[in-house]
Amino acid sequence: MLLSLMIVPTTQEANSSNQVNVTLFNPLIQINGKDADFNKEPLFTYHNTTYVPLRFLSHQLSAATAYDAEFNTLYIDHTESIPQKTKLHASKHEGSFKLSIHSSSPSYAYGQPLNISARLEYTGGSEITISHGIAPISFYIKDTKTEFQSELDSPLIMKKEIYEAEDEYSSTLPVALIQTYNLRQWQKQHTNQPPTDDFLRNNRIAVLPKGEYLIGVQAKYIIDTSGESKDYTIEIPVTIQ
Repeated sequence: MLLSLMIVPTTQEANSSNQVNVTLFNPLIQINGKDADFNKEPLFTYHNTTYVPLRFLSHQLSAATAYDAEFNTLYIDHTESIPQKTKLHASKHEGSFKLSIHSSSPSYAYGQPLNISARLEYTGGSEITISHGIAPISFYIKDTKTEFQSELDSPLIMKKEIYEAEDEYSSTLPVALIQTYNLRQWQKQHTNQPPTDDFLRNNRIAVLPKGEYLIGVQAKYIIDTSGESKDYTIEIPVTIQ
């Protein structure tokens, strides 16, 4: 299908707009082999280039978008999982498991992607079965000044996993946790009201505000053979400048 669009530059008068012809089509979009939910809205091509809504594509890649009208700047924010030497870390042994958390830096500039990861390593010799929720470890963020803490809600499900010698579960700090932290802070300041569309679109909710934080990871699981419950945490201090 051919469609004519009016392109109106923001720096010119509306009567100096340009008209272009584009082709609408409805492709199946797959990201890493999985179908992406695009609500079957048409995309368009222009000069052999396909245009996809940035907000949709960013969210599919676990990133967040925001627009600053004052500075005419579009932001795409996400956490990083690029292999780097860690400069800040902590660990704790609990029976045959070792929980550790790592950060590439003790401080980050505002808007800089956070490169923080955690691992649960099995150090035993024979295989073991554990039961846990959606994952055996999860992150949380705590403001050291106000002690406000936020974590992601976990579905009430239980999974069983077998761990053999040197098996490990690894995870990176999810951008969704930073978004949840900022949204709950907003709700706390606005008497638990739902955030407005304007707030969601025009604020970088995937970026931690400047301040001092404790980034923690919690291990929570049950050892099936003994029925023993394990629940322990470790934390590292991180500064956003």
